[in-house]
Amino acid sequence: MIAQGAEAVLWLDKQKILKERVTKGYRYPELDDKIRKFRTRREAKILQRLANLDFPAPHLQDFSDQRMALTMDFIQGPKLKDVLKQNNAK
Repeated sequence: MIAQGAEAVLWLDKQKILKERVTKGYRYPELDDKIRKFRTRREAKILQRLANLDFPAPHLQDFSDQRMALTMDFIQGPKLKDVLKQNNAK
């Protein structure tokens, strides 16, 4: 595991990232499934559009809205949030 956020856990496997959206225990199970499925599908669609535009972003390798997971390329470098924090501090 390389990171955990409010919505997902990120795993590094060689040069691939597996992003799994986690269940929220405070939500009704049906609502939680719908939200996680929607967000997983939406993120996959955005990554596919970025690839079609040749935008420099991780390449989507696979996604499953049953497992609520995305597999994408790992890009070496600082995290975006760290870069943004650093720029805001200047």
